[in-house]
Amino acid sequence: MINLGNFVPGNTLEIPFTTQAADGAAINFSTTLEAVDIVVFKDGVTTVTTTGVTVLTNPATGLNMIQINTATGTEYTGGSRFHVGVSPSDETVDGVAAKAWIATFTLRIKEPGMSLVGYSGAFVSATVIQFPAAASATEGFYNGHAVWVAAGTGLNQLAIVEAYVGSTKRTTVRTLLVNLDATSFLQVFAGSPDAITVTLPAGERTELADVVLDRNLATGADTSNNTTTRTVRQALRTLRNRFSTSGSTVTFFKEDDSTVSHTTVLTGSPGVTEANPPGGS
Repeated sequence: MINLGNFVPGNTLEIPFTTQAADGAAINFSTTLEAVDIVVFKDGVTTVTTTGVTVLTNPATGLNMIQINTATGTEYTGGSRFHVGVSPSDETVDGVAAKAWIATFTLRIKEPGMSLVGYSGAFVSATVIQFPAAASATEGFYNGHAVWVAAGTGLNQLAIVEAYVGSTKRTTVRTLLVNLDATSFLQVFAGSPDAITVTLPAGERTELADVVLDRNLATGADTSNNTTTRTVRQALRTLRNRFSTSGSTVTFFKEDDSTVSHTTVLTGSPGVTEANPPGGS
């Protein structure tokens, strides 16, 4: 039996399984398997359903695939565990009745290492996240925890809780790139987020690179690109871009080789004894 993992309601899950003859050779069901031949048990045997089940066409002999759309039906609610079984009424495998468990999965179950799971509340601000109703009422309970948006608006954003107000269940984080809403599904992890792997969208990776290139070396503040701030971008231009000299002034240009990036005044004779970059004293 396959453990598919923990999902947000609304996902479509795929379950592969094989059928074999007594001698181990691949074999199909005696007749076509149907959705009614698949049973989904919720929280033990409390609820049994075939809602959302689709049996896909076999890609090859003995290879079977089932889809379960958890966006359909009222059975697929969060906080529950599901077991999927094959229980056909008349289909057999090599002349033998085929009944077997094939998969298990959970929806919005809090896994080890998670301190909270659930949907965000309505939008508050770019620096404040409304935690789910199940969140702790203890002041500062989630301080230092990592918040990951696992689904919905703001997908794949990661933030660290800087302050948590237990009475309102609101947490303060650094400014989010995309504001959250009630469709944002949160997974909150206790302790260091080092073990969390998140792939940033291409646009966010570009934005991050631009922030690094324009970082102010003197103050550590992110600034606009100008001729008086010492940035990594300007430092790289002195190594790679066009420059010209006029007397004691060296002018460095931007990537178009015509727009001035910054100038440096050289003093001292003979030889250069000082380089005075923009913003220097």
